[in-house]
Amino acid sequence: MKRSQLLDFLRREADLPLPPMLAGMVLSGLCQGLLIALANTGAASAGDGLTMTRLALLIVYLLGLAAWVLSLRRSLKDCFTASEQALERVKTRLATRLLQADLRYIERESASGRFTPISQDTRLVADAVMQGLYGLQSLALFAASGLYMVWKDPITFGLIALVFALAVPQLMRHYQRATAETRLSAEREARFFALFGELVQGFKEVKLHRGRSEAIQAELQSRARSAHAPRHDINRRTVDDLQFSSGILYVLLAALVFVQPSLWPSRSDGIEQGLSIVLSLMGPLTAFATMLPMLARAEAAVGGLYALEAEIEAAVHGRAAEVDAPMAEGPVAADPARPAFEHLGLHGAAFHYTDAAGEVTFRSGPHTLEIRRGELVFIVGGNGAGKSTLLKLLTGLYPPMEGELRRDGQIVDAAARDDWRELFSIVFTDFHLFERLHGLDDVDPAEVRRWLQVMGLERKTGFENGRFTQTALSTGQRKRLAFIVAVLRNKPVCVLDEVAADQDPEFRRRFYRELLPELRTRGTTVIVVSHDDAYFDCADRIVRLQDGRIVADTA
Repeated sequence: MKRSQLLDFLRREADLPLPPMLAGMVLSGLCQGLLIALANTGAASAGDGLTMTRLALLIVYLLGLAAWVLSLRRSLKDCFTASEQALERVKTRLATRLLQADLRYIERESASGRFTPISQDTRLVADAVMQGLYGLQSLALFAASGLYMVWKDPITFGLIALVFALAVPQLMRHYQRATAETRLSAEREARFFALFGELVQGFKEVKLHRGRSEAIQAELQSRARSAHAPRHDINRRTVDDLQFSSGILYVLLAALVFVQPSLWPSRSDGIEQGLSIVLSLMGPLTAFATMLPMLARAEAAVGGLYALEAEIEAAVHGRAAEVDAPMAEGPVAADPARPAFEHLGLHGAAFHYTDAAGEVTFRSGPHTLEIRRGELVFIVGGNGAGKSTLLKLLTGLYPPMEGELRRDGQIVDAAARDDWRELFSIVFTDFHLFERLHGLDDVDPAEVRRWLQVMGLERKTGFENGRFTQTALSTGQRKRLAFIVAVLRNKPVCVLDEVAADQDPEFRRRFYRELLPELRTRGTTVIVVSHDDAYFDCADRIVRLQDGRIVADTA
């Protein structure tokens, strides 16, 4: 039998030692068995009154009850602490590693739904740890009741041992199969949610095309059916296991009540005691059979969490290998501690996208572009010209596959790229708006409210306790709010990707004629992606893209 990933998870991630926790649950199960045995023994002499023997039984019973309460309480408390501690550690480590990964990895895996199951998996693990401990307690109770039967009735114990020998191996085989099938189902379900996410994101296009809608619906049905097929098998075996574990005990009852007295008439007097013990075993064995499917799902969830961590780790190591790689011949790396610059840009930098087969689908560059400090630069071009990709290259979100980043004539290598990115605040077209100003804990609330008034948002949202009171705004209003956040970060370079789109004409005029010049007056270098040719005269330079290449750079 393979080692339990769930136990390994707790052993690796929790600070509390695992053996005392497990020993406590075993002790509580043994105490339960002792209580049942003492109750049966006391019942046999119920007509004798309060003799010294029965008083001793009562004292031992109370001591056993106290041991059961204390061991169970301590183990369950430690279980809660250990599972939450372990999950907190893994989630924190995942988040830390994710922040170290490259944007392209995040874009690719988010589109495939790779990160969707994390929340569900972590809760499943927490619940399964508790169920697993109760299952261990049930096994201990089963063992304690068996020992009692050895003392009272060895033949009945032999029958119980036979039941145990028949039931548990089958349950464990099904448990291992359920673990593998749960992993398979999770992989297939991720494919379903990846397509479901595409449906949500492209709903307008799907709604307007019946053929596409029907094709996506058919594919979703196929993926859902494929994902649930292993679960149907697991559920079917779970029903079989429950019936088997309960049914075999009922067979044992029949043997005990009807067959044994016929074969050994002298043993008829002990039938009632044996019957009570066998009935007490039905609960633990049924509970053990019931919890196995949840443990199988939790085993698969732990495996999934560690697989995701290893995948992110590999992506981060790929980036680290790039950092550690020797630099191309040229000037030394730029000093990352230097906060300002005179000019920065790209020198022969290029990037390309590939499909699943590795074929290049779009190539951006090679670009040679120099931005001078304090400039107001417009980047223009048709849809699909590569403007957003150029921005991701320029801001260091995409590592150049060819060429390099340069600051003041010096090459910025991979090791200094994190510091390079700190030069920029940016609003992409697909920006995400956080309600809290993370990283700006010391921002002046009065300054935030002033900008809300400047942007005409003072009646739409406020700023209290470090967060915006309302972010569920129209697209244009959300862009204005994102612009405020970018300005408040006060970085040397502010990049604005079509912020003026989805705005009314008056705000658009103020954006180009007043707000951008104000930023430039403050010493901020401003890079704007724009389609508003009526305001091209506001720019110091216009960089035009076509088919992923810079075709013009004019003052």
